[in-house]
Amino acid sequence: MTEDLPNPFLDVREQSILGSDSFVDMVRRKYLLMREIKDRREELALRHLRHSFSIKDVLEAVGRVYKIGPKSLLARRSGQREARRVAMYAVAVYCRHSCSLGDIAGRFGVATSGLCAARDRVSEAIAHREGRKLSERLESIVSELET
Repeated sequence: MTEDLPNPFLDVREQSILGSDSFVDMVRRKYLLMREIKDRREELALRHLRHSFSIKDVLEAVGRVYKIGPKSLLARRSGQREARRVAMYAVAVYCRHSCSLGDIAGRFGVATSGLCAARDRVSEAIAHREGRKLSERLESIVSELET
């Protein structure tokens, strides 16, 4: 009876919100991002939620790592499929405060479900051994963003 039951904690987003991507996005925007941070030492998770980069900065960082222009990353028929997928992942993860998932998906010319699917594919690839090269590239992107 307990075989092959899905683990609901695998769907936990933002460390404490359980639900679909659109539900998490709505809760984040409506309740969390509007809260005032009273003590910076106590509300680390809220500070983490509020921190984000601009889409332009993320696209430029991905473009530098993959040696292509940001416009190529946004093009639907891009010859750089991996770079585009990584850009979708990076923007969805690192621009979470500046834009909604729907806005981000619109920039890439896909539906929100397409953006989430691309993000999840990259997450799965990173978790597996064959994603070592991909995770190294993502580390390069993060270091580009932080400088």
